[in-house]
Amino acid sequence: MTPTPRRSEPTPARRRRWAGWQHRRLGRAAASAEWVRRLGDASPVVGCILGNEVLDAFPVHVFEVGERGDVHELYVDVEGDRFVEYLGPLSL
Repeated sequence: MTPTPRRSEPTPARRRRWAGWQHRRLGRAAASAEWVRRLGDASPVVGCILGNEVLDAFPVHVFEVGERGDVHELYVDVEGDRFVEYLGPLSL
């Protein structure tokens, strides 16, 4: 079975722009992609779903369990002009 890439973009102008970029990058292989206006318009998916920016926007909590079983949450902060990670108490 050959996978069918499916992409969702509600804005026609963006859809055309992305489809053009995809065609330039993938050549003939781009013809196998299915572009839809909404995710609900796509045919059923069997396999893996990759999302750019959509999945990145979901809030998450990352935990670390220490050697003694103590649980800390991973936080991100700013120090000067860079991001840093640090472990702290659970926020939940």
